Amino acid sequence: MTPEVAKLYQALILEESAHPQNRGPLAAATHNASKHNALCGDQVTLHLVLEGDRINQATFEGDGCAMLLASASLLTEAVRGVPSADATALVDIIRRLVQPEGASEAERARLGKLTALEGVRNVPARRRCVTLPWETLDAALLEHG
Repeated sequence: MTPEVAKLYQALILEESAHPQNRGPLAAATHNASKHNALCGDQVTLHLVLEGDRINQATFEGDGCAMLLASASLLTEAVRGVPSADATALVDIIRRLVQPEGASEAERARLGKLTALEGVRNVPARRRCVTLPWETLDAALLEHG
């Protein structure tokens, strides 16, 4: 990652964590799941409204670090209007993105601004901060699938 791209990604993470989108309860939720990271105290609950196989709405509640909040915020935007199978595929790509080997170029292209989350790739202790909301999405979809 070039220094210019790193700065852009850092700015996006800071903005998303300071002003998270779609944060709050969702009374009409058809799917819910919660996850907690006992090592650091991060916690997240994801609320989804599925109509058929498509995620029409997504919100989150939770407390944690800037990476967790940014990841959850970006997740809620990324999955809105997406079939659940595509959302599950995004979970797998995000998991690869934050690992040392990273995601493929084709996967990175599919992610768009979600690639900002790869900044934790070289910080193993922060990877779970990014993946926890995505694991919660996976759990919500599997539990009710």
